[in-house]
Amino acid sequence: MLIEDILFGIPLLMKRALTDEYYEHILFRRKNTKVFTKAQQFYILDLSKLPEAKFLKELTDSKLQWGRLFTVKDEEELRMLMNQSEEMREAGERLLKLSADEEAQDIARAREESQWAWEHTLHATEERGREEGWVEGLQLGELKKAIEIAKASLKNGLDINTIALITGLDLDVVSQLKFEIENCSKKMENQRKNVDKSGF
Repeated sequence: MLIEDILFGIPLLMKRALTDEYYEHILFRRKNTKVFTKAQQFYILDLSKLPEAKFLKELTDSKLQWGRLFTVKDEEELRMLMNQSEEMREAGERLLKLSADEEAQDIARAREESQWAWEHTLHATEERGREEGWVEGLQLGELKKAIEIAKASLKNGLDINTIALITGLDLDVVSQLKFEIENCSKKMENQRKNVDKSGF
């Protein structure tokens, strides 16, 4: 199955293997859909979809070997994987060297801590935003309800001081509502008179 896509303005031809769903194979292509070069290709591995291997010594697919390199559980598993090919031996040796390097471990730990702090801050910010939005929504709902009560009270002839006291709205807001209701009533009355005069 071929999928066309654009990555950073570069036309891509993505070839998805039907049987190997744990990886994507990406090739660059020209506008005429011919492959630009096979010298530069990408494989994107989805480690969560990596098939389970019962016997690491029987892995022959290099994509699967690389996927396993990123998911080994211990040094014994890594050494078994290193016996699969020269490429895996070199990669395994580099991984062991990095794992033994105190400075590299400190850098990796600092990166993990930084990533955790960033994710934690992002999560806390999202939570605070949700809470503030919820509170803001509640406040807006309460304001709308207070305005509805004030309008109904004005229509029933209650004085603006009492309405302001009951609803918690500012006296200026209640006065403005009263003005709007009175103007609206006057406009409706004028329209009714015009309709009566015209006979419609």
